[in-house]
Amino acid sequence: MRHFKIILLHFEHIVEQRARSFVWLLVTAINPLIYILFWKGTIRGAQFSLIVTYYVLVTIMGAFLMSHIEGDIAVNDIQYGQLTSYLVKPLSYYWKKLYEELPYRVLQGFFGICILVMLTKVFKLSIQITNTPNILLMSVCVMIMAFFIAYTFKAVLGLLAFWFVDVDGLFHLSEIIIILFAGYIMPIDMMPKAWYQAAQIMPFSSMIYYPIIVLQGQLNVAEIWSVLAKQSFWLIFFLIIYLIVWQRGIRKFTALGQ
Repeated sequence: MRHFKIILLHFEHIVEQRARSFVWLLVTAINPLIYILFWKGTIRGAQFSLIVTYYVLVTIMGAFLMSHIEGDIAVNDIQYGQLTSYLVKPLSYYWKKLYEELPYRVLQGFFGICILVMLTKVFKLSIQITNTPNILLMSVCVMIMAFFIAYTFKAVLGLLAFWFVDVDGLFHLSEIIIILFAGYIMPIDMMPKAWYQAAQIMPFSSMIYYPIIVLQGQLNVAEIWSVLAKQSFWLIFFLIIYLIVWQRGIRKFTALGQ
């Protein structure tokens, strides 16, 4: 109950900035809409409906699942010294920052669903989503895992500010890699073979691509279990990295920040 109240308090703060969240979502929705226009000239029929659904879901999944906590951790908490206020609280830093980030994801995801409804009504788009109950349930599990993977990965990036004064370049590089290999530009199974194999090895497809194709019903139950196993591996991996970076980085931290 205490944790739920903390989330509600942060949600009240985020609702006050709902206009900014909506603008951010509109900006991120521009690229998928451009991709839809591009594919419209090359694909027809059911395949086009599948592509349209994919890019609409890219906007929604990106809003729901992709955390952007790294800048706040690096600049406000470490460089400006606000981390001190977290260290004296009974709740762990990992969960406290997650509770701060979660309302952003919920609000932007809600806006994303509103845009989805608007697009389907105005442009009469055919959105293909599975209606199989067990697949839907498993897709929710895949999305939850994707959120935690993205959040933990971004938290690790933010904590690198313990050692680096300027981390903007690292953040920009990570965003480029995520855009390329998470499935933002196109479904990774449509990439050249070498790129597809690289995307399969990396963790980023587990953040966006797999939650989308599972929700679309493109994978069977056995394949979804395989996706969940892969996601479990990456989540455990990033959690271990997070704990190592946190324990070593906190020794370098001073109340004055960086």
